[in-house]
Amino acid sequence: MIYLLFYDISSNRLRNKIAKLLISNGFERLQLSVFTGLANPIMNKYLWQMILKILEAEPDSKLFVLPVMKSHFCTMQGIGVEELDLEYLAGVRSSLTF
Repeated sequence: MIYLLFYDISSNRLRNKIAKLLISNGFERLQLSVFTGLANPIMNKYLWQMILKILEAEPDSKLFVLPVMKSHFCTMQGIGVEELDLEYLAGVRSSLTF
């Protein structure tokens, strides 16, 4: 399973805190407010408590965790400047390919 985290946070300061926290805990940024990781953030008590604590400051903030099967994640299609190595992000391959 792979986990997508995405949020709607209006405060720049809180968004930056959440982003730094997720990256420091092994999540990869897909877009400005979308992250992906192999571990369920809800099961990581420390991480989840930190997220809750940060978001307490802005009651209207939203953060979602969506579990996605790796096989479905790897079939994701997108348009953009930078190509994503979906198999690497899903943990199917252990090194990036170019």
